[in-house]
Amino acid sequence: MRWTAVVAGISLALSTIREHKLRSFLTVLGVIIGTGTVIGVGSIITGLDDAITSFVRNFGPNTLVVLKFNGDFANNMTPEERRRKPLTIGNARAIAELCPSVAYVSPFLWPDWSGINRARYKGNDLFRIQVGGVEETYAAAGTVMKAGRFIGDVDNSHRLPVAVIGEDIQKAWFPQLDPIGKLIEVNGHQMEIIGVMERPAASMPGSEDLRILLPYFTMRKMFPSAREHMLIVTAKAGLIVPAQDEVRAVLRLERRVANGKPDNFWISSSEQMIEHFHDVTAMVAIVMVVLSSIGLLVGEGLGEYCGHRWRRHIYTSLQID
Repeated sequence: MRWTAVVAGISLALSTIREHKLRSFLTVLGVIIGTGTVIGVGSIITGLDDAITSFVRNFGPNTLVVLKFNGDFANNMTPEERRRKPLTIGNARAIAELCPSVAYVSPFLWPDWSGINRARYKGNDLFRIQVGGVEETYAAAGTVMKAGRFIGDVDNSHRLPVAVIGEDIQKAWFPQLDPIGKLIEVNGHQMEIIGVMERPAASMPGSEDLRILLPYFTMRKMFPSAREHMLIVTAKAGLIVPAQDEVRAVLRLERRVANGKPDNFWISSSEQMIEHFHDVTAMVAIVMVVLSSIGLLVGEGLGEYCGHRWRRHIYTSLQID
């Protein structure tokens, strides 16, 4: 008799599905969307996490990055961080002179963002380029040249109008040509290409290597109002921890941070940046899973409504048996 009840229940369930096609469709759709979203979000976050981890590690295990604001990947600067004075090339010089565990340090000067950064070659424009002014020591943080050479001290001291470009710029403008010696325009300034940087092996999927690096003092000449710096510090092998402590001590003196007060800058190694990013992605994952679970709850709710009748019938049949 139990088999009879089961068959009757299945028959009633199929009948309910046929009678309530829309509700059944919405139930299945809700479950599919909810489950698919959970799986998709998990896959995306895992892939992004791996890509960012590899990208940051491309700087090398001995690299420190110094910014004036906290390295918040969510881009939530506090009012206090916005009021902080910029880092300076003088800070970089002090680190190089006073930190015995540091091998190299290079300032990275950003443009003042007062306009759109644009590069042009024979009428072909590229936007979203990543322009920065650096010194020769910047290359020690992991830059690999595909062709030509990197920026040298002579380029910097003489403010020469030269540039090294990213690999994707070379592919866009010079797919069949040697770019070395070609003249391009960067925000209206004519520059000679002296080198092509290899695309970082662990670049984020879908990202383009649109870097254009100029000699630091050439950059200052092009963007006289530019003030924001990032400092790229390369520690001596095996001395990343003492180097970080030394850099912090020097910057606290340079930036006149009183004893007992928190740092008015942010310093991190590649591993610490990865750990911070993991914290951010973990929070994003929790939020996305909660939101995507709504689809499952909706699907379950509709399923409960549509299936209430046949479940009650099965229960009644079993009681009778």
